[in-house]
Amino acid sequence: MSHLSKNLLSLNLIPICFLTLSFSVSAGVDPIGQTASYKAVKGSRTSSMVKSAVAEVTVASFVNTPEEGSPHYVMKADYEADIRLYGRHSGTELIDVPDYYFTPEFIEKIRQDGTYEAPDFKVKHLGYENATNGNRSYQDCDHLYFYDIKTEKTPSMFNFFIAAAFGKTPDSLSSSDIQDLKVYAKVKAGIPVLGAVQIDISGKYQGIAAKAGFDYVSQ
Repeated sequence: MSHLSKNLLSLNLIPICFLTLSFSVSAGVDPIGQTASYKAVKGSRTSSMVKSAVAEVTVASFVNTPEEGSPHYVMKADYEADIRLYGRHSGTELIDVPDYYFTPEFIEKIRQDGTYEAPDFKVKHLGYENATNGNRSYQDCDHLYFYDIKTEKTPSMFNFFIAAAFGKTPDSLSSSDIQDLKVYAKVKAGIPVLGAVQIDISGKYQGIAAKAGFDYVSQ
């Protein structure tokens, strides 16, 4: 897989789906070394342009040195998509995630306050819902809604999910042309790395509506 420049990323530009990482620590599990796989689902949750899309995310290391910035975890994400008319595209991404996103207090605050505002997005807690992927069901997942997303600042790993939703490859995507981007995630304690059982993305690209739904692939 080709390596995409880490310089595209910063601690302030975190993919929306990584907000659910706090569940790994809240479950009392050291996240380093954990791996989770995600697969785009066909049908009503995903636009027909997306023939297939998969991603594997691993918590690679923890960094806590002054010269490397604030304490953070380093995530390694491998992804591949087969987009109708564009063919296959794959890549590897390194993503820095602040350590406080892993604390149980982070998700508890979202639950208690109902909303959370970051410089580049907002998130709302919509309550608890069940989720099913494959033959497995997950009860009482936290249902999170991400909105007011500044798409021009999203890093390229998140652009993979966006690209899959809009039938594009990440390197051909112009995020400034994306409007009304929304993300829904159902998350559950005990799910490795992301904590997300389901991730659904929708919006408009150059005025054309599209969507993509991703399910956690149970081990």
